Amino acid sequence: MKKIILLPLSLLFLASCSLPWSKDSDDMTATAPITQTGVDISATGAAQANMMVTLNYTLHEDSATGKVVDTSIESVAKEAGLYQSGTTYKPFEFVLGTNQVVPGFEAGVATMKKGEKKIIVVAPKDGYGELVKTEVDPRNSLAPTFTTTVDKNMLADTISQTVSRAMLGEQGKDLTVGQTLTGGEDMTAKVTKVDGDNITLSIDNKQNPFYGKTVIVGATSEKDKIKFTIKSIEGTGITLDIENQNSPFYGKEFKEGAVATLPNNGGTITIKSFSGDTVTVEAPNTHPLAGKTLYFDVELLDIK
Repeated sequence: MKKIILLPLSLLFLASCSLPWSKDSDDMTATAPITQTGVDISATGAAQANMMVTLNYTLHEDSATGKVVDTSIESVAKEAGLYQSGTTYKPFEFVLGTNQVVPGFEAGVATMKKGEKKIIVVAPKDGYGELVKTEVDPRNSLAPTFTTTVDKNMLADTISQTVSRAMLGEQGKDLTVGQTLTGGEDMTAKVTKVDGDNITLSIDNKQNPFYGKTVIVGATSEKDKIKFTIKSIEGTGITLDIENQNSPFYGKEFKEGAVATLPNNGGTITIKSFSGDTVTVEAPNTHPLAGKTLYFDVELLDIK
């Protein structure tokens, strides 16, 4: 008997090495303003922090009567040509003070009363950011070459790991020893033990770049344009030299001031500084609403 699951990301070898560089998603949500962090509404509505608000909104860009780019109202979506069959249009709910929405939107809603209608104007810095952003990334997510040490088990063809039943979601119910679970990248896992809510899995570790190969010093392997060379094996650790051809800096100097071109016409990225295991970079903000002043037409329906 087989069930379909998404195996926990911690099981994937490549994820453990912070590889490779990838840009933020450009996708927009059709049902709610996109989550941001760092909002502080204490100056505009501390009394309402942790309260659930229910509202309808229509998002315009450039002006209060400008192009509609998102809405919670079905009739508005149809009129603006945004309607998507199968999408449920209904009032949007979120908890104030929990960083579920962009800061400017949250700060504006925090000043409203039940039944009030208001146009909330959000500057780029309080919305989806300026056209260019500065961010701090793990050094190894950008470096064209680096050395890292991983647990020896990460290079084993089979990994045993115990996870909570909750990690498997609905598919974690009614599991029995011997069942085979399947996930992305052709990964499979067999249930070897069930102890209450703890499920022990024997995982066929096909994400391992040395899968099916002998793990010895000097061994090399290449996977998804990333070359792995085993530098040393000591105790439970294996040290690897990594050559990441996906890095925009591959074949370039990886130093302060270095500039590289991102794939798919994504613009350029510039290294501003290094600090320990992190690198500060300046890169294009690829969100479609970056650099835009936003106008949210909001009706606050309820506060709890």
